[in-house]
Amino acid sequence: MQQHTACHFCRWPAITPEEEAAQLRRQIDDRRARMRRRTLRRRAILSCLSESHDQSSSQLYTQLNTTVPILAVFFSGGDLKPGFRLSRESFNRLLALLPPAKRPWMEP
Repeated sequence: MQQHTACHFCRWPAITPEEEAAQLRRQIDDRRARMRRRTLRRRAILSCLSESHDQSSSQLYTQLNTTVPILAVFFSGGDLKPGFRLSRESFNRLLALLPPAKRPWMEP
């Protein structure tokens, strides 16, 4: 390998092959460290997202939002026909189509 010598055309000082190899090793080490940090950050984010997703999805089905108008009328025992054009029997059948895990308010 030809050694680069400083000249009036170049801005770089003379560098030996050993120095060039050392620079390349440092660049590779820096790149690997950035990749490790990026991977760890990604794993931490995915872990947080999966934990919050598991908790939120289970809470969605265990905490019924009774402020939704049709549910408020249904659970208060009101008539669903005028506002929603559904009989209580039809609505009960619709609710029965949900899997048991998604309808904790109904008795087994």
